[in-house]
Amino acid sequence: MENSRFLQKNGITIRRIARDLLALSEGDSMTTISEYEKTFSCSRWTIQRAIQFLLNNQCMNIEKRGPKGTFVYDLNHDLLYEHADWKPLLGLAPIPSSLIHGALFTGFAEAINHTNLPLNLGFMVPASVRFALLSNGRCHFIVTSRLASKIYAEKYPNISVALELEGARYCTPYRLCTMRGDIESIEDGLCVGIYDAAIEQSYITELLCKGKKVTRKHENYHNCLKMLANGEIDVLVQRGDIVEDPLPACFSISISIPELDSDVITPVILVNSDNYGMARLLESAIDTKIIADVQSSVISGNRRVSYY
Repeated sequence: MENSRFLQKNGITIRRIARDLLALSEGDSMTTISEYEKTFSCSRWTIQRAIQFLLNNQCMNIEKRGPKGTFVYDLNHDLLYEHADWKPLLGLAPIPSSLIHGALFTGFAEAINHTNLPLNLGFMVPASVRFALLSNGRCHFIVTSRLASKIYAEKYPNISVALELEGARYCTPYRLCTMRGDIESIEDGLCVGIYDAAIEQSYITELLCKGKKVTRKHENYHNCLKMLANGEIDVLVQRGDIVEDPLPACFSISISIPELDSDVITPVILVNSDNYGMARLLESAIDTKIIADVQSSVISGNRRVSYY
């Protein structure tokens, strides 16, 4: 819950400027008062008073250089996070159910160690719940696939991509799992398992079932696995990186979809667009190359999984 100070116009301006300052480094120039007037739709006096409040509370020092602008020094990140109403930050990610995920979040933890972000990362499935919590302002960001972000773009117009974790992997492409050796694809007459709460799995399954006369059984993740093992369903679309662990005896068939595979494997960090400054903060603080390099090192066996 926000501090009551932030419910007033002056408090909101203090919070927003504090958030902007957190994305700056020592010696960077501040946004001008004129620009803030346009962005915040408030008076010059309100902005000047907010800046003075942050100065009086030892959040920073500034140096004015005439037409060159105003430059910031001695940024007190602990105090700025307090005034930004961002302490602590909460991110939600999928439960690490494979080496790829464990390696991804090991890289994420390493990248965070190079920042001053007061971050807590929680693990939660399914992805649909993470989207709902982010949209409702219950967390500051979520980690998911680029495909999921595109599928839910219309449902949650207030959610946007802050960072694509280039070079890192969210998972491997989905595969078709079956206990029957005579099945090579989804065809008429088959019974197919779908777990609706899994955004990518349900989307790809429906894509493969399009135009086919199949029976659909909607269940949660674990029940779908049980139904496949017991022969109650014929096929189940499953992430490639977790196929062998829960279903060691199944047949795994490639269903590579070129136009989707890149979106399936690319991890993204999503934010609520209404949360002023969050995208800029994450973009300025998180080094995506560290995440990709550490993930690669873990997968190759040169580093141990360690994400907490």
